Amino acid sequence: MCPKDNVIVCLCSLHHKIPEAAKSLFTNAFKVHQLATFGNRKKTSWIFPKVFIDPTALTEEELYDLRDRWATCFLQLYNPEVDYDDADEKD
Repeated sequence: MCPKDNVIVCLCSLHHKIPEAAKSLFTNAFKVHQLATFGNRKKTSWIFPKVFIDPTALTEEELYDLRDRWATCFLQLYNPEVDYDDADEKD
């Protein structure tokens, strides 16, 4: 979810649709955020990428690496002055 850009990306490895009640909840929350923050209401964009080809479970190491990459990506979006890739390296 990116309230700043009013975009929600829904990832499902099984390609299931998001329940309408959940979609409505997030869409309404974004409308309130837009109104409170910017004084207007932009339409929420939903993105449903079909990026999962292999349905097998990830190993613990692969899952950790995936979470680490996503966290780094989001941190760089909101604080680009810090190089998070070098944060784990010791001098």
